[in-house]
Amino acid sequence: MMARQVDERDGQWEDQALGYRVVILRENGVDWHTFDVESETLTPVESWALERSGGCDFSIAARVATDGGVGLIWLTPPPETFSEEKETR
Repeated sequence: MMARQVDERDGQWEDQALGYRVVILRENGVDWHTFDVESETLTPVESWALERSGGCDFSIAARVATDGGVGLIWLTPPPETFSEEKETR
C-alpha cells in the first residue's frame, strides 16, 4: 500500500453512492452470486460479504447513478480478477 498527501480540490467529479454491489464467487469463480446491499458506509457491507462468502472470494463496488442507469466503481478487485487468477494457476 502507498499513501501520499494530495490537494482535495484536484478531483474532477464526485458523487454519492446509491449503495453497494457485492459479488460472491463460488465454485472457483464459475458461479457468481450478486447482491445489491444498502448501507451508509462500507464497513458493514464488508462484514456482510465476509459472513456470507463462506471463505470464497468476493468483490465490492459502489453503485452510482449514470445517464444510462447505474454504474459500478470497484472498491476491491473486480470479480473477473479472481477468475483470471485461477485460470493462470
